[in-house]
Parts: sequence; structure tokens; C-alpha cells
Amino acid sequence: MPEEPPKPAPGSPRKPFSGPRPEAQLGAPADGPGAIGRRLRALRDHGPGSGTWTAWLRRSRQRAGGAWRRLEATTRHRIAAVAIVAAVVALIWLVLVPAAPCGLSGGDSCPPGDDAIALVPEDALAYVHLDVDPESERFAAVADIGGRVPLLSRLAVGALTGLTGIRFDYERQIEPWAGGEIALAALPAGRSGQRVLMVEAADEEAADRFASELLGPRQSTASVAGVDVAVGRGDTAWAIDGGFLLLGSRTGLTAMLEAGGSLEGSAGADVLDELPEDRVATAYLSADGARTLLWSGGGLGVLEPLVQAAATEGAAASLGADADGLHLAIRSDLDPARAEDRPGVFTTLPRFTPALTASIGPRPLAYLGLGDPDAGIGALLDQARTSSPGLLTAFRRATGRLGRDAGVDLIRDVLPLLGDEAALSLQPVAIGSEASVPGVAAGAGTPYASLVSSGVDPEAARRSLARLEPAVERAAGPDGGREATFESIQLAGVQARSLVVSDAVDLTYAAWDDRLVIATDSLGIEQARSPDGGLEDSERFRELTDGMPEEVSLIAYLDLGGLLDLGEQAGLAVDPDYAALAPDLRAVTAAALTVVGGKEEIDTDLRIAVGPRQVPEIDPSPFGE
Repeated sequence: MPEEPPKPAPGSPRKPFSGPRPEAQLGAPADGPGAIGRRLRALRDHGPGSGTWTAWLRRSRQRAGGAWRRLEATTRHRIAAVAIVAAVVALIWLVLVPAAPCGLSGGDSCPPGDDAIALVPEDALAYVHLDVDPESERFAAVADIGGRVPLLSRLAVGALTGLTGIRFDYERQIEPWAGGEIALAALPAGRSGQRVLMVEAADEEAADRFASELLGPRQSTASVAGVDVAVGRGDTAWAIDGGFLLLGSRTGLTAMLEAGGSLEGSAGADVLDELPEDRVATAYLSADGARTLLWSGGGLGVLEPLVQAAATEGAAASLGADADGLHLAIRSDLDPARAEDRPGVFTTLPRFTPALTASIGPRPLAYLGLGDPDAGIGALLDQARTSSPGLLTAFRRATGRLGRDAGVDLIRDVLPLLGDEAALSLQPVAIGSEASVPGVAAGAGTPYASLVSSGVDPEAARRSLARLEPAVERAAGPDGGREATFESIQLAGVQARSLVVSDAVDLTYAAWDDRLVIATDSLGIEQARSPDGGLEDSERFRELTDGMPEEVSLIAYLDLGGLLDLGEQAGLAVDPDYAALAPDLRAVTAAALTVVGGKEEIDTDLRIAVGPRQVPEIDPSPFGE
């Protein structure tokens, strides 16, 4: 047995570490010429397998072994037990918790259970699924939002009734026997497609009674794929299959029950896996469904730029909620070849990282950010050619007249001057200190519009805008006169050009460094030059955009409360229809939107902040009696 080394006296300095210090060998000096070579030689001479390293490990193991054997047996057992427990805790914390099934504490969040999708045919045009389990946290969050904004609840119920084409009172007729899922499938059956409503039946006997009463007394029965189908008036049919009440047309139910494949796990429905998992509602559009529904001229057409029906292989949307508001996500997977042949707005808009939020005031009423404005606005104009031809015609007529007067093509000559990023905003002139009350307009002047661009050649921008000045002066002057003229002024340390159009509009522009600012009030120049915090320091903006993509094709923000203030100042407050909706509208305070586009996918995220319900404080008697 080797001789034990003498123990140091209490309080004496510790003996310096005598083994090799790999970090000194591997990193001295850390940088400079030959650093990599020195690290490799150190690994050879002092790393694992080297004589020096091995000898040190051997001596350390011998010391530890001697110290362990000198401990009493009971102490050794206690230390071993603690070490085992610590190892188990580390294993659970570092390995098992991150891999835990969703729904367990510490594991990932789960998407809502969806058993209905297994019954939906693979060729479904569209599919909508709702989690209506009153025990789920997701449903509770949405119900809380619905309590604060009853208008949203009424719209949701109305939309469900409209989509199914069946009139019913959900709370009275369905909720008592329903389970936690409601779904709707649109199938390519018949001449114009068919819809089938699917309600999870926790009580199948009660579901049977509901359907029988809905279809009336005269019903015939047929067997389809081994399932009994009851057919009533108007060829409306119902059946119970897989724990769900299926309600629709006879043609629709037959197509669903006889389908060979399922939408669940199909290649087209892979886009569902890209949605946020914390959701209460899910919607899916197949490629054929997108072209059928988005090109039909109905209300869903507004979603076309976010789906790109001509190129999509499948699109999906989800709705989620938390205590602060709602989150809508849309995902569209594109065929790159078709996206190249049939480009849309967001397959054309370049991606960028927003950097101009510091040049915008902390409380804008609206903000829109684009990368490469030349390409971006050009893409928007191309989209307007099919979606809003009247608006495009009016825009081209106005810009064409102004361009001819100035000898400048605004689209060809001016848009390229706007650099690599543009921020368009609507800013309040004054911000009230008191909280807004429905029906009472806050004191504020006319807001001003501001366009801030970066990556600009300031000299080229000043030359092009100077050529436009005479045409703008004629357009702004009374009866085409030249009374209004641009003047040079100093603002926040830069030279600007300003045209007083009216008491509310002071058209001003300035270019410096790589910036160009054009605003309807000189405050726009001062804000862009201010060292104080801008929109990026706004707590509400940060909360709404937290977790959204950093690189986007488009970003937008709306102060909905401020816009309502503006509307009330314009006379909205005295409109009785608005007064009835004001408590609901006032609860919806702000919204933020990001779109990330490309040739392979378009990802859209919309967040809506919802506050407490606000009720106008109105004295019932104007005389205070």
C-alpha cells in the first residue's frame, strides 16, 4: 500500500495543482499565427493517451481511492446513495424532461386531440377542426376572450352555422351530448362539392335523437360501407361512425364513408404539422381546395396573397389564445416551379430584418415595414392588377399625371431611390395622458403620415424630388395656382424642404447619410432624427411581436384603440350602431402581423391584443337629475 501523503495543517495554503493544465497548453496564446497548430501539438503531448496526462490521472485515482477507503462504511454508503439520487435527477432533468410526451410537466405543448381527421377522405378540399372541450386550457382561454368580446363569439357561431348550412342552437341542442371535437369537411362530391358536419358524440343516444328530430319523422335508412345512414327531407342525411355524428347531404356522407384513404397522415396535410401546437381551431385547404375556394369570388379571396393558390401544395391555419389575446397562424407550402411561373406578392417580396423602428414614434397609429421598396411596391402593384384593378387604374392615373408634369416616371425613377428598407407610418400629433373611454374622443390633432427609407443615395434622392416640386406645388395650389411653394428650412440639424398645403398638412422631406424621410408634417423629420426611443421601445409592440420571426417579408402594426379615437373624433362616436359595438371594439387594443414569403412557403402570423371589456360611462340625464 503506498505511503499516505502528509495532511496539510489547518489554515495552511493549499498546495498548487501539480498536474498539467490543458487549458494553458491549448490556449496560450489563444489567437495569432500558428494558434491551431499549437492546439494540435498540445493535444498530442498532453491530451488523452499522452504520458503526462495518463500519469496525472493515475495519481489522482490513487489519491481518491485512498481517501474513499479511509471513510467509515456508513459514510461511504450515504455518499453513494446521494450520488445515485443526483445521477437519477440529472438524467430526468437533462434527458427525460426535454423528451417527455407533450402534456406532461416540462414536456412540449400538445396540439389538440383530433380523432375526426381519420374519417375525412384524403381528397378533401377543406377541413376545419375545433377543440370545444370545456376542460381544456385552450378552450378556456378562447372562452375568456369571447366573454370580453361577445361580438367575436357571435361571429364564430354565425360562421359555423353558415358553413354547415344547417340552423341549430349549439348551446341548447348540441352541447349537452357533444364531446370535445367539432369538425367540418368539404368534399369534391356531386356537382358543386359537399359539406359534412362532424360532432363528437359523448352520448350517442342523445346524438341520435337530435339528428332524428332535425331531419323530421319521414326518414329512410340505407347501409353505406357497413354504416347505417338515415336520409330525411331535402336529401339531408346523418350517421354515427367512429364516435362522431356525421350530418350532411346523402351524397356527402356516401363520399366520406366509401373513401379509401384518410386525410390523416396524407402528404398534402403535412402542412398541419407546421402550425403552432397551442391552438383551439385548425383549418386546412388542399391545393384544389385553395383554387376552388379562393378563386370563387367569395370572402375567402382576401387570403389569396397569403396562400398563393396557383402554387400551393396545401395550406393550413390555426387560432390560439392566451390571457393577452389571440394568435392566428397561416402556413402555405408551395411548389417552387409553379411559384416561379405564377409569382405572387409574397413570393416576390424580399426578406429583411426591420431596422427602422427606432425612427418611428413610440405610439404610431399604424406602421408598415417593407424590404427593398422598389421590388415590394412593384409586387403589390402587380397583385393589384388582378385583385383591385380599379385601385391600380386610379393610382396609375394620378402618378402618371404628376410624372408627366415633372418629367419623371414615379415608378421607374423614384421607387429605386427608396433604398433597401422602407417604413410607412401614421403618427399622432398629440398623445392624450388619460385612458381612452368609449364614446369620448381624446384631444389630438390630425395625425401625419411618414415614409422613412434607409440605404438611400441622399444626393440622388434630393435631385429627383426637386424635379417633382413644381408639379406638387401646382397640384397643391388653389385652382392650379402657384401660391404654395417649397421652402428650405433647418430641422433637427439637417436641411429640409417644406410645402405648407393646409393647416393640417405640411409636406416636408429631407435626405441625409443613407436616410430619406418624407412626411406630411415636419414632426416626421424630427422624430426620425430624435435620439429618444421609438417604436422598438414600445412595451405593447414588443409584447405583440415577441417570438415572431426576425427576418420577414412584411411587418405591420396597428394601434386599434388609437384608430378608434381618430374615428370618434371624426363623428363615429355619435353613430348609434357604433355605440352598440363600442364596448367590443374597444377591448381589441392592438394587432401585429408578420409575413415571411419565398418560393417554397409563405408563413403568416397575426397577434391581436385583447384587453378588458370597456363600457362607456354616460350620465343617463344630460341635466344631472
